[in-house]
Amino acid sequence: MVFIESLRVRSEHTARSYRHCVRRFLQMIGKPVEQVTVGDAASYLSTLDGLSPASKAHHISAVRSFLRFLQGQGVIPTTPLDVLRRPRVAITSMNRYLTQSEAEQLLAAAEELSWQAYVTCALLVLTGMRVSELDEEPGPSGDTCTVTP
Repeated sequence: MVFIESLRVRSEHTARSYRHCVRRFLQMIGKPVEQVTVGDAASYLSTLDGLSPASKAHHISAVRSFLRFLQGQGVIPTTPLDVLRRPRVAITSMNRYLTQSEAEQLLAAAEELSWQAYVTCALLVLTGMRVSELDEEPGPSGDTCTVTP
């Protein structure tokens, strides 16, 4: 699918998540994309009930991106996009960071556990990488790291 190829400019995590959301949308509508209607978009929104506002916003962003892509290709008219409005989402990550003292305490505790715990925590603290990103990152041998609580 050409849309999937266009996701290469996004992070791997975002691209994988968008693929999942778009596949979910296509499975739900169960018909060729050329036949997508406003009703299909509205029906899709109802399948998102029960998700958090942030999850809904993410699913809607992915499908909106897909529908915009289809519009740009001349495959569909603009009307299905009109229904897909993202809910407002409060930014919860603002001011959620470790102080220098907290980072030092974390690294000291990790060092007491093992050198692997220390290296893992140091990587996270020094780069700002998320645990989910580290969990997916292949190592030199191609194996992925498994981060367990």
